[in-house]
Amino acid sequence: AYTVGDQVTYNNVNYYVIEDSGAKESTVTLLKAEPLSVQEVNQFGAGHVNRYTYDSVGTAYNNNGYGGMAYYSSPTCGSSGTSGCTTDYEQSEIKYVVDAWKAAKAPQASEARLLTYDELIDNLGYNPTISSGGNTQTNDNVPTWVYNSNYRYWTSSQHPSSLSCVWRVVENGGLAGNGGYICVNHNDAVVRPVITIAKSEL
Repeated sequence: AYTVGDQVTYNNVNYYVIEDSGAKESTVTLLKAEPLSVQEVNQFGAGHVNRYTYDSVGTAYNNNGYGGMAYYSSPTCGSSGTSGCTTDYEQSEIKYVVDAWKAAKAPQASEARLLTYDELIDNLGYNPTISSGGNTQTNDNVPTWVYNSNYRYWTSSQHPSSLSCVWRVVENGGLAGNGGYICVNHNDAVVRPVITIAKSEL
C-alpha cells in the first residue's frame, strides 16, 4: 500500500500518490510532480494550441518554464463573450494534450486526466469553505507538493461563480477561479496530469 504524498517514479517521470485504497488494490492514482513544459505542450498539443494559448512568438505560454495553455481553446469562446465556452473536460483542448502526452509518456496508465476539486477536498487536505471572493484560503493541512510558487494549474471541476470557469490551484496553495471567459480561455495556468496505473508498473 502507498500513502498519500509518497513519491514514485514511472517511465522516468516523478509523481506523488494522491489516492490508494490499500494493499489489496491493484492500482494507484498519481499527480505528476511537475507540470508539462512549454516544449511538451507544443509537442503534444500540435494543432490544438491556438491563439488563446500562444504567446507573441507562437508557442505555448511560458510560465517560468512551464507550458501555460487555455483550458478550452476555441475561436467561439473569447473576450467578446462566453459563447461556446465550456468547462467540460471531454471537450477541452487540454484533454487532447493530456491524451497525447499519455500515449507517449504513460502508455500503461488506465487513464490520464486533470485533478478534481473532490480529490483536493477529500484526499489532499483542502478546506472546502469558500470566501466571499469565490476562492479558498490556504490552510496548514495542504501538502506543499500540491502547489508551487512558480505556477498555477488547472483542475477539471467547475467553479460555482460561472459556467465558463473551473477551479485552479494557485501559487500560494489556495484555490481560485474568477468568473467569466477568462477562466477557460486564459493561458495563465499549466497542465499537471493525473494518472491511474497498476502498482506493478512502479
